[in-house]
Amino acid sequence: MLGLWRSSEGLGLLREALSALQTAWRPERREGQSAPLTSAVRRLTPRECERLMGFPDDYTLIPWRKGMAPDGPRYKGLGNSWAVPVVAWIGRRIDAQLRASEARAA
Repeated sequence: MLGLWRSSEGLGLLREALSALQTAWRPERREGQSAPLTSAVRRLTPRECERLMGFPDDYTLIPWRKGMAPDGPRYKGLGNSWAVPVVAWIGRRIDAQLRASEARAA
């Protein structure tokens, strides 16, 4: 595969792909389009991050100063946490290994 990209044909394919990507990401109008095409990556909401991490909805929505926590501290709290399903899986694996080693020792 590496040889393909080093060949002149491979470089042509790479240039063609990069050109297509650059064209797709340009916000200006192209032929036949009635509206400008803009592409942006949407930020996940704190609730979506909580769901991905295995927490209940609004788990990080805690009282903060005179209201509820803004998104910034919520993202920070989620970024400093561990995914609950992963920790549970690791715990089950450790428990299984300990039980197996106790059974072998007996």
